[in-house]
Amino acid sequence: MNDDIPFEIKSTGTKGLIIESAYRALLEHGYADLTMQQIGEKLPRSTSIIYTYYDGKEDLLFDLLRHLLQWLEPEEPVTDADPHEQLLSQIGVLLNLTNERVDRNGLVTIAVLRANTQQNVRFQEEFERIDTVYKNHFSTLIELGIENDRYRTVDPETVASYLYSTILGQIVLSVTTHESGDAASIEHEIKEYIRSRLLRS
Repeated sequence: MNDDIPFEIKSTGTKGLIIESAYRALLEHGYADLTMQQIGEKLPRSTSIIYTYYDGKEDLLFDLLRHLLQWLEPEEPVTDADPHEQLLSQIGVLLNLTNERVDRNGLVTIAVLRANTQQNVRFQEEFERIDTVYKNHFSTLIELGIENDRYRTVDPETVASYLYSTILGQIVLSVTTHESGDAASIEHEIKEYIRSRLLRS
């Protein structure tokens, strides 16, 4: 696997090469025009080997999506650590993905696949899963902050949903437009929201 692949492919051997080839071909040709032949051209062996592992393009791209989203999975909250610092850290990690110095190919690929959820129910379900993971992650940290008297009493799920939606919007803008704004400024505004909405005086 080359260094410019911005996520770790968990599969090994031939299957890993197929997933990497699908990733590269999707970036080059886009979703609608992508064919199994084009994916096979990125492989150092016959295209027919793909069908040993996958029924077709949609099946393969779903596996690629799962690997990409594993790259984004947050770590479990640490219950005996400061929930506020954990929340700020996770927000910083996500917003750093929009930094111009970061290789955005992984995010571009995710955005392309997210845009096609109406054509693929499994894509939709997988995005709903990762969205729920992050909302629950933020909600858990907010709940811990409330229990520790670090945060005011709020509805954790509502605040978590707002934070995640704001961050997700910034990430999508960063890979689909030239007017995504400055990530540092966005992070500052989110921290100001947390300070005024959550932090106890």
